[in-house]
Amino acid sequence: MKSIAAIILSSVMLIGCAATSPVRIGDARSIPSGNLFEGYTAYSQPSSGRCHVVIVRDSGAYGGAALVLVYVNGITVAKVNSREKLDLYLAPGEYTFGVEPTPNLISPLNEYSQKVSFNETYFYRISATPGVPAFVLQRSFAIQ
Repeated sequence: MKSIAAIILSSVMLIGCAATSPVRIGDARSIPSGNLFEGYTAYSQPSSGRCHVVIVRDSGAYGGAALVLVYVNGITVAKVNSREKLDLYLAPGEYTFGVEPTPNLISPLNEYSQKVSFNETYFYRISATPGVPAFVLQRSFAIQ
């Protein structure tokens, strides 16, 4: 019975009228401090030689009931709601970013690896598409 309830709840959380839509950075809200985790501290301050990574969660009903956990190299940094943005400041190097809904009832963790360079800015969006029970992180120019 619990598994049926979990399937129904996850379906309600992920099903909506349409796919999500990109949100421009200027229209996105900052994440409330209560949704930033200890792992965020290492990436929270701009400084010389770091690159800037901007992650914006799409708007839309699809998956809108779930918050999305964001990971950097396996460390949880934030819980992101629809239309929110996360600014990260990283030293140059290779990083693996991950996203998964919370509570996570059926969606897998999705990861994306990226090599970041000195003084560059990288733009990503968190989106969901009907028929795919998952959130994905993808590079984007639509949010600029």
